Parts: sequence; C-alpha cells; structure tokens
Amino acid sequence: MRTYTSSLSIFLILIVGFSFLVHSCSTKPDDLIEEETYIVLLAEMELLNIIRTQDRDPEKTFEMFLDLLKSYNITEEQFYSSHEWYQKQVEEQIVRYRAALDILNEEYGFLNQTSRERDERAREQAEREAVSTSE
Repeated sequence: MRTYTSSLSIFLILIVGFSFLVHSCSTKPDDLIEEETYIVLLAEMELLNIIRTQDRDPEKTFEMFLDLLKSYNITEEQFYSSHEWYQKQVEEQIVRYRAALDILNEEYGFLNQTSRERDERAREQAEREAVSTSE
C-alpha cells in the first residue's frame, strides 16, 4: 500500500529545519488556530502540494489554499501566525505532522477499500450478465 510517508517526511525535514530559522516574537497569537484544525490543515496542505507538483500551476494551487482556509473561516494571516507558533514547538510539531500523515494514510486506505469494493461489485454484475446472456 502506497503511503505518503516519503513526501511528507521530506516536507517534515524541511519544516523542522525551517523552524530553527524562525525569528519572531514568542507570544502566542490571540487568534491561534485550534491544534486539531491545524493538523487537518496540514494534511490538506500536503494534498495541495501533491496537486501543485502534478498541475505545476502555483497560482491555481495558491487559490485552492486560500479557498481551503476560507472553508475553515481562517485568514491567511491567522494561518501563518499560527503556523509560526506551532513550528517553534519542534517536538510537538513532529507529532502534529505524524497525525496529519495518519489522516492521509487513513483516507488513502478508505479510497483503496472503496475502489476494491467497486471493482468487486462490477465483477459480480458482469458475471450475472454473462450468466443471463448464456441462458
């Protein structure tokens, strides 16, 4: 089963490295995104990253990113300030990325299961049709 481990791992390494370079105040943002929502956003952003690499249209991907934030009633500034805050907590951020990876793997597993079930139903239907035409 294919997982998103490799691309998310590379992304994780870059993010952790970047977190050491962040130079901003250490106060918690007033409008900090809830951690659970932030984790879901990380997973969604990884999907956007995959789309970006396939589509190669950064403007379209950025618009999708803004639409994603809007669907959660989150501003771009709120996301970046929350992201910066969470990035400073390196160990906890690794746990958050692993949780995002779990979400992606669970969704991928569900899609595979659904695909297998659909294929099985199609085979059964084809067998029934073959039997009915041979009679």
